[in-house]
Amino acid sequence: GPWLNLVLFIATVLSTWYVGVGLYSSYFGAPRLDRAVLLGGLIYFSLPLMAVLTVHELSHYFAAKHYGVRASLPFFIPAPTIVGTLGAFISLRDPVPNRRALIVIGAAGPIGGFLATIPVAILGSYLNSTIPAAAPPPTGPVIVIGMPLITRILEKFFPVPGLIHPTYYAAWVSFIVTAMNLLPLGQLDGGHIARGLLGEASKYLSWGVFAFLIVLGILYFPGWIIFGILGLALGLRHPPPLDDYMPIEKKHVAVGVAAALLFSVTFVPAPVTMVVPSQQLQVEVPSAVLASPGNLSYVNVVVRNQGIFTFNGTPEVELRGINGTVSLEPEPPYSFPPGEEREFLVGIVPNMTGTGTLRISLLGVEEEIPVFSGVLTDEFGIYFDGSDFEVIELAPGAESAMATGRFEGPPGNYVLVAVPDFGLNVKVYVEGVPVNGTAQLALVGGEKISVELSPSGEPETDHLDVSLALYWNGTMHVSTVSLMLSR
Repeated sequence: GPWLNLVLFIATVLSTWYVGVGLYSSYFGAPRLDRAVLLGGLIYFSLPLMAVLTVHELSHYFAAKHYGVRASLPFFIPAPTIVGTLGAFISLRDPVPNRRALIVIGAAGPIGGFLATIPVAILGSYLNSTIPAAAPPPTGPVIVIGMPLITRILEKFFPVPGLIHPTYYAAWVSFIVTAMNLLPLGQLDGGHIARGLLGEASKYLSWGVFAFLIVLGILYFPGWIIFGILGLALGLRHPPPLDDYMPIEKKHVAVGVAAALLFSVTFVPAPVTMVVPSQQLQVEVPSAVLASPGNLSYVNVVVRNQGIFTFNGTPEVELRGINGTVSLEPEPPYSFPPGEEREFLVGIVPNMTGTGTLRISLLGVEEEIPVFSGVLTDEFGIYFDGSDFEVIELAPGAESAMATGRFEGPPGNYVLVAVPDFGLNVKVYVEGVPVNGTAQLALVGGEKISVELSPSGEPETDHLDVSLALYWNGTMHVSTVSLMLSR
């Protein structure tokens, strides 16, 4: 009787409410038992999700009624999962009369649910923009949801920055439910549609989808394996309608095509992925640091946040192997918004000669940079192989090792090759064309170091003073030249 439907409906409201409270609490960083959190979990997650599921099932109900098929009221399924429900279903009391009815009844639910989800997604986007998340970013593993194509289309017009609002999460759940129901498997909605379009041949499609889910489960999301096995247990063959020979019309084929399009924009191979913040931060540091005792040297650190959360923190810096002091500029803590790049400086003042490492740790990301501390002595010869370079002055004693040449490359991209007396071959790539600039290029061993020099103005000729330093056996060897860059 309807009492069972009512009890299951109330139980599902409670289970989705429970999940909504957790989402609302996480979004705002507030206690779960806070009155506003309890109310927000109900209003902003449970009710929108239940509304979409109800529209989905009632669409089936009225489509069945249109074809004279008696159907039950929706049975909602509560579940203590990350969404609070396993969906809902209606029970058909009569056999489906023909393939046309099978197609329409099967497609009505996903189409109705999809149309009901669109305004929920737009509302979630609006709430995301007007009420941004107030919770601190997570430092441990977090669950990241995969966004289907329809959400990416909607975000072109209704952007969703950072952590998503519980209402937008309800829309995401609804889109995923639509995709799962549209899988042409057994007696799912997609199975009804496939049986109506393909007849008995739909069983081969069901087996193909089963194999497809197993592969997806291995490659992307293990839950697909469970879903496929459940479909296999319930049966991959769909029972025929009463009249399995009535031909379908073009409009019924169009309904099937519409259902396929809905599946393509709502399905995502990996709906849920576990990540840690350190996998979302990309940190760039120089390959080495050259310093001299008692003098301050800086290390430029570039941080790119490729995740969806804003991370705040203070880097941990430590000098190992040699004595000295370290500092951070500007004063921490630092903020790293999603999709943006931030820089900070690490100052080093060694008080002895020798080699060591600079350790930088930031939100689980660790980098170690070789540090070479020594006295600046000796000068070594260098030569250049560059694009439109002219050497106008050499460091003293470097003439014997000097040679000039041409390198055919794009304007502003040059290659300098330093060949010290003891045979090391060092390449330095200078990007950009500076004006009256001074670039200190620290070269260590045979490593390649990229240096970007900001352009300024567009004169006919630019002048550049370049100092090349090479650490060797406790000392640093230096050579300086003045270049004229002609374009």
